[in-house]
Amino acid sequence: MIEKFKTSNFKNLEIEKEIELKKVNILIGANGSGKSNLIDSIIFFKDLIEKGLQESIAKRKYKELLNKNVPNINSFDLSISLNTEAQYSALKYKLTVFIEELKTFILEESITYDKPLDPSKRQPFRFIHCHGKFPGKCSFPIKEKGKTISKHIKVSSFDTVFRQYYDLTKHMVYTQKFFPTFSKVIDDIKEYVKKWRYFPMSDINLDELKKPLKITGNTNVLYPNMSNIGDFLIKSRYTNKAFLQRLKDYFKTDIDFEIQPSGEYINIFPILNGKKFYMSSLSDGQIRILILLSILYLDQNSKVVFIDEPELNLHPSWMRKLREDIYNSKKQIIISTHSSDLLDTFTEDFRNELVNIIVFENGKVELLKKSKALEKEIENGYELGDLYRMGDPVIGGWGF
Repeated sequence: MIEKFKTSNFKNLEIEKEIELKKVNILIGANGSGKSNLIDSIIFFKDLIEKGLQESIAKRKYKELLNKNVPNINSFDLSISLNTEAQYSALKYKLTVFIEELKTFILEESITYDKPLDPSKRQPFRFIHCHGKFPGKCSFPIKEKGKTISKHIKVSSFDTVFRQYYDLTKHMVYTQKFFPTFSKVIDDIKEYVKKWRYFPMSDINLDELKKPLKITGNTNVLYPNMSNIGDFLIKSRYTNKAFLQRLKDYFKTDIDFEIQPSGEYINIFPILNGKKFYMSSLSDGQIRILILLSILYLDQNSKVVFIDEPELNLHPSWMRKLREDIYNSKKQIIISTHSSDLLDTFTEDFRNELVNIIVFENGKVELLKKSKALEKEIENGYELGDLYRMGDPVIGGWGF
């Protein structure tokens, strides 16, 4: 689980305090306020590990990544705390990057525990700290003669330590005394981040899903454009009856799928109340809920799921059902939404501290906190979506 996140000067974001995340997190705010940028800043960490620094920066067009509201800015930083559900306590990764199109490099990078494991210690254990006062070098702690000392080793500042940590084995002391533990930490983070998924719903072409789909054979990772949803549907018919039951709850009729392979392609026919239909016979809203339930139930390898505007094409009456499925999915969910109807469904969850509502305006980011004024409005019969729709300042304090 992503437990905390902070970034500054990433696009229009300026987060003053670490954002603490829960299992379910709802991002709200006006268009252009930074919701999608927050998702991208977290996805940047995934890209950093899988693609490296230079490709991750180039993908975001170099200085286009920097906050244009801050004059003469040439760097950004981020901090992320992860609980990977493995043997380690929450780990914190911190990074500062200098950006020029022909000269982009890391100014500082570190991996530590998020908190001291020993209450008597002031600082959490540091696995590695790179650059900073010692550009081109990483320091790591080892014990010698009963004392903890720091050793230094050369590394490149043009990529993250995640991409070059095996190169550190060239240092004998590092290999003998530090590498076995550190390599397990790095591999653990890499494996966890592989299980993150991002689905911008407005980018999914529904017309393409109404056509025969190419067989991919991939039922490990659901693609962002949903082009391998057919492979997942084939598997679900035998392994995930709960998925079909939830679809039935939305469609108000028995539903199944007939799958007809045709060469390299799969033809998908929904069976509604015993009658066979083409996918094109389904409404856009029905296809959207099929997509969402596939994300929440069928991609069982995913751990963290980002969904941008899940409410597209959905009737307001489906929002409470969707809220149930979000909680039933057993994943950490981060949703960006403009839907007051969806926000309404999380009112009691917010009061019971089961969900985070994260409010955005022009790059400012704050957790919505319970207050006497907000509680009074709820007691008067308003739900969160009602207050959001009216622009009531108690929902965020900025009155967008």
